[in-house]
Amino acid sequence: MNYMPTVYVILAAATLFITSAARYISLRRVVTRLKQINMSKWVEMGSPEPTFFSRFSDYTTWQPTNLRAPDALHTELSMWLTERDYERLHDVEITLNANRYRLLGNLQLAISLIFVCAFLYFRFVQRPT
Repeated sequence: MNYMPTVYVILAAATLFITSAARYISLRRVVTRLKQINMSKWVEMGSPEPTFFSRFSDYTTWQPTNLRAPDALHTELSMWLTERDYERLHDVEITLNANRYRLLGNLQLAISLIFVCAFLYFRFVQRPT
């Protein structure tokens, strides 16, 4: 039976944990800065307070995008970040941390895909010598 080397599993888990921590810090900075410069928008979004163990989906409710008005002000943190509405505030700190948050999410996806590909390689392609 072919198994993936343990070092790859540990490396992938550690990398995902580190990127999750960095992503949490970025989201926390966005929310903190939003509270400082636009308290009414923060309250309108439901006063989100991210914690390390909360998922991004904890700040969302499902809303079909085709039913939303094109210029509607977003009342959810997830939609606000996804639609890049933070750029309307013209705040460098929020923009920097929101972009970092998005980049780290893409990095986590890439790490997960590489891990799955490595698993499939070690499981089905590599033959024991």
